[in-house]
Amino acid sequence: MSGKIKIAFLDYSPHYAGAERAMVAILSHLNGNQFEPSIVAPYPCTHHARYREAGSKIFYLNKCIKWWMGRIRWKNPWRGSDFLMRTISGIQLMLFCKRHHIKIIHVNLLRPDSLMWILPANLAGIKVIGHFRSLPESWIPGKRVQQCCDAIICVSKIVNKHLLQAYRHKHSYVIYDAVNIQKDNTLSKNTAKIKLGFAPNRIIIASIAALFPNKGHDNAIRAFADISKCYPNTDLYIAGGGNPSELERLQMIAAEYPQLSNRVFFSGEQIPDISVVYQAADVVLSLTKEGEAFGLVPLESSLFLTPSIAPNKGAIVEFAKDEYNAFLVETTSVEEITKKLRKILDYPKYANNVSKRLRETVLSQFTPETHARKIEKIYNSVLS
Repeated sequence: MSGKIKIAFLDYSPHYAGAERAMVAILSHLNGNQFEPSIVAPYPCTHHARYREAGSKIFYLNKCIKWWMGRIRWKNPWRGSDFLMRTISGIQLMLFCKRHHIKIIHVNLLRPDSLMWILPANLAGIKVIGHFRSLPESWIPGKRVQQCCDAIICVSKIVNKHLLQAYRHKHSYVIYDAVNIQKDNTLSKNTAKIKLGFAPNRIIIASIAALFPNKGHDNAIRAFADISKCYPNTDLYIAGGGNPSELERLQMIAAEYPQLSNRVFFSGEQIPDISVVYQAADVVLSLTKEGEAFGLVPLESSLFLTPSIAPNKGAIVEFAKDEYNAFLVETTSVEEITKKLRKILDYPKYANNVSKRLRETVLSQFTPETHARKIEKIYNSVLS
């Protein structure tokens, strides 16, 4: 038997987004001499192919989606089937960890409904670390969920503050996510634009987020409509997927503005390599309406020196200042978004300097190596 400490990262997400990218950063940079990480998922998903870069094994509790998996399997599941799914999956997870001598379960997305996923493992003496990554009040894990965790990692101070409202867990830690995005240094801006299907002479404004109403793509369209006549060589690219009904709603909003005909484009799905969008874009929008629990988009964008507009609330205000190393707005105000867009487009050198300062912040505070060392300290703490 290997002398390494085995860690199982529980991933029950149906898609690949910022939380999953952050998990890959941890997996890729843990000390391989001390820890042996793996990913455990309830069933195979197409986005799991994205985990190859982490170099860790992935195990499945089930070979496919089963009849008892509630809304995952059925459009109109019977009452209580989701609870049944979590209960069965939790028992499967506990048995898997016992069989493979797993010492720690790292729950990548700790949620209010995580209880039955982790309760069997907790009762069996397996250490549980929850990673809390959300701002909405409805996503705060309650007292019983928290009590099943030996430690809870929060991705920002504001997230930790929300967590403690539900239960004052003795071992909650604030560790900002790592910014770990692969980039092709040989890919020029013009080449990236062509790769996305745009002409090199077009100015690209990219709104990057999954397709959900709170992500602010609707206000991106409205702000773009305000500036479109003054900047006739600009296009808006909505980069994100995951919700066909939201895609339809956004297309209807764009259709309300005749001047936007053939100038608003939708990826319609998640981009396999988001770095191409960062490199192609002249401005990146991250307009989540209630702010982000951490918010990778502005930070990742800065690595490519692409200026971004982000919420003036949420975690980013813990390390960024408006017009010093970020462009921050009230994301529910189309007027504010429009003003920032005009400033960035009119003064590109100034915007570039702002992006440089945010890039310096990222490279000094949010490296994957630093992130992994902090995580390892928590692992050693709960085991001791």
